[in-house]
Amino acid sequence: MPVGTVEQGQLARQELATKNQKIISTLPEELRIAGDPIKIFNVSNQKWEVSMGGLGTWTIHACEKGQAHSEPLEVPFIMNEGIMVDMEHIEFRAMAGMRFAESIIGIGQHRHPTEDLRRWGIFVAAGSVPTEEELAKARSQYRERQLELVSQGDGFYGDGPAEYKNITKAMREAIDWLVAEGVEVEERPWHKMIKAGQIECPGCFQKVDPRTIAHIGPNGCGWVLNEEEVIKRKMRGYEHLWLERTVTHHSTEPESSEEGGNKASGKRKQ
Repeated sequence: MPVGTVEQGQLARQELATKNQKIISTLPEELRIAGDPIKIFNVSNQKWEVSMGGLGTWTIHACEKGQAHSEPLEVPFIMNEGIMVDMEHIEFRAMAGMRFAESIIGIGQHRHPTEDLRRWGIFVAAGSVPTEEELAKARSQYRERQLELVSQGDGFYGDGPAEYKNITKAMREAIDWLVAEGVEVEERPWHKMIKAGQIECPGCFQKVDPRTIAHIGPNGCGWVLNEEEVIKRKMRGYEHLWLERTVTHHSTEPESSEEGGNKASGKRKQ
């Protein structure tokens, strides 16, 4: 193992520091204030933290209750983007703040459609204050996203108890938001937290939620626990229940009670 003096060690550290030193060329400050900052607004109650790599993490504020929009996230009119020229030189080049703001909300070049935050009620305003048209469009896009979440919750609930775990808090809160916005949304049995395993399915004795109307899904036996709800919702796979009532209602030929009763009973057993 090589051994040197203290002075030699200090000299070696100085040489390494000199070799690793980066020459950084920055833009004049006046270029960064050549125009008004770009502003990003949010109409939902969800805050977002967006990482932009070397340019840091940017916070999109949540819209407070009772407000039309959030406080703005301000992006400089001109951004400094660091570019490695070589191992020893970093140059900061000008980038339009509008382009950077659009990248924050997930639109523009090299961004996937799933990154687009506009469907979550976030938008880049054209001016310093959002217009009524911009706010209406943002709320409309957010409303569509909330309806999608409710539809996903319906799908998981319809697949049976094994899929209840996939019903997220966001899906339940979507119903709350839609109701608050005055959208007519039918109450769902999965709207509140489901505690599976409270009762036994009479058909297979598996544990199911007491609000289960039919034990369906990958692990379901198909047993109907609430026939009235199955008929009301016209559930697929149980047409023999609700179509029978429709046909009977529109039929003009009376049927004997004994024959009709036997027929209905046989269909329910299918």
